[in-house]
Amino acid sequence: MYLGYNTWSMPTLPLSKAVEVIEEAGFDSLEIAVAEGWPSEIIKMGRGETAALISQLNNSRLVVSGLSGNQPILVPDKQWAENRERFQLSLELAANLSGDGKLRYVATTAGDLAEWNGSDDGVEEALVDRFGQLAEDARERGALIHLEPHVGSIVRRPEMAASILKKVNSPSFRISLDISHFIVQGDDEAEVVTQLKPWLGAVEVKDQRGLDPDYEWLIPGEGTQDYPIFLRALANAGYCGSVSAEISLARQVPDDFDPIATVEQTYQSLSAAFDVAGIDRSKGKL
Repeated sequence: MYLGYNTWSMPTLPLSKAVEVIEEAGFDSLEIAVAEGWPSEIIKMGRGETAALISQLNNSRLVVSGLSGNQPILVPDKQWAENRERFQLSLELAANLSGDGKLRYVATTAGDLAEWNGSDDGVEEALVDRFGQLAEDARERGALIHLEPHVGSIVRRPEMAASILKKVNSPSFRISLDISHFIVQGDDEAEVVTQLKPWLGAVEVKDQRGLDPDYEWLIPGEGTQDYPIFLRALANAGYCGSVSAEISLARQVPDDFDPIATVEQTYQSLSAAFDVAGIDRSKGKL
C-alpha cells in the first residue's frame, strides 16, 4: 500500500506548493482536490496549468492516485447538467494523469436530501441513473468514477453503497472508502472492508472521536482510530493501493490550524502505523 495525502486538507495553498510539501514530508502518493473553491478547482485549471502540474508530477516521486471532485449528484436536472460537465473535465484530467497505464479516479459523495427534494422517494433510482451516466463518461475517457459514502450523505451505509454499485454494474464505477464515516456510525472496520471489498478502489483516513451525532473530526494522532487494525484488514482483503489522509474542513476551522504542520504530523502518525501493521509501502500499486 501507498501512504498518501489529499490536498482537500490544504485549500489555502497553491497546488504546486502543496505537492512540494507533501513530497518533502515523505508521502508516497497524492490525491488532488479539484472541487469548487480549491486553488486546483477543475473549472479554473487551463491547459497551461494542467501541463505545469503534469510536468511537476513527472519530476516528483509522488504517485497520483486520483482526484476529489465532490460535486453533488442529487441535484435538480439543470444543476446536474452543470455538475456533470465538471465531472467530465475532472475525468479528462484523471485520464491525462494515467501515464503509467493505470486508471485514475474522480471521487465524489452522493449529496444529501436537502439538495434533492427533501424526500427519499426515488433516490436510489436517481443515483443509479446518474452514476451510470458518470461511469459511461469515465469509460469513454479512460478513467474511473468513485462513490464515497459519507455520514452526512444520503449514501451513508455500506448496504446502500453496495446496492448502487451492483445496479450500475460497471467496471468504471468503484468505491472510495473513507473508513471514518463508518467508524462514527459504530461499524466494525474489518466488516465494512469485507462488505465493500468487491468494489474497493481507493481508501482515505482521518481521525475522529465519538459517535454520530456527537463526533468530531481530527488530525491523525489526535483521536481514537487504531490505524494498524484497519491497515491489516485492508491487507487481508488484498488491497494494495493508496491510503490517503484527508483532513476534514471542520478540523481546519480553528485559527491555529497549520496546513503544513498538519502534513508533517499526519505523516509521522500514519507512517508509524504502517510500520506497526507490517505494511511494506514499497510494494504499493494502483
